Amino acid sequence: MILRRFMRNVTKQNWLAVGLDLIVVIVGIFLGLQVQSWYDGREAKLQEYKYLENLHQDIEAGVNLISDGLTEQLAIQDGIINILDYYAGDKGLDELTNADCSALALSHKQANPISNLPVAQELISSGNFQIISDERIRRAMSDYVSILDLLSDRRESTQLFMVDMTSLYPEIIDVDLKIARKRLENIPPSHQCHFEAGAHNTLFKNQLAMNSTRQWQLTRTIEEQLASLEKLHHLVDEKLRMSH
Repeated sequence: MILRRFMRNVTKQNWLAVGLDLIVVIVGIFLGLQVQSWYDGREAKLQEYKYLENLHQDIEAGVNLISDGLTEQLAIQDGIINILDYYAGDKGLDELTNADCSALALSHKQANPISNLPVAQELISSGNFQIISDERIRRAMSDYVSILDLLSDRRESTQLFMVDMTSLYPEIIDVDLKIARKRLENIPPSHQCHFEAGAHNTLFKNQLAMNSTRQWQLTRTIEEQLASLEKLHHLVDEKLRMSH
């Protein structure tokens, strides 16, 4: 209808009407574009909010996982330090506990608190990273993924040189003979340690000290991982206006 009227006015050389018709068309197009832009923006915000909600769930699960892994890692590290203090003459034999014995037996073990944040991985791999409008959150996600790569590399490199003390020094660490059954029943195996037997074994003490150093390196990386995730947690809470 507008086009027919427009052509009729052009034929009649009614330029005022032609101008008004053009204005109507231009304003209509402009308003249409504005409405579409508003709608697209609203959809993008809703999608961003959904991603952030899911990311928040991943983060909370990750914080719990990493905190538990760090607690386990610190317990092993503290036990090894207590044993080394005994060999250095700074502790008495009666001050060593069953927990220290378990730490000795597990001194080659590494906690595995890796939380990959599936939502963050999806955003990065799919190219939808920019849907998160807050640059601080995007940077914090990238930093966290970088720390995961560092943790993976450090775990692989340290594991190569960790020494299983239970296999090499059975005269010092007596493993429960029912260990297989206990594992099947999901019961932590128990050990009995003869700490005094290692007092004059230099190789044993050197290898324990090396395990301690590598445990310390891994612990620092896990602490960095937790700090990075907690920073991301704070930013996402702020964006979602959540408090804990």
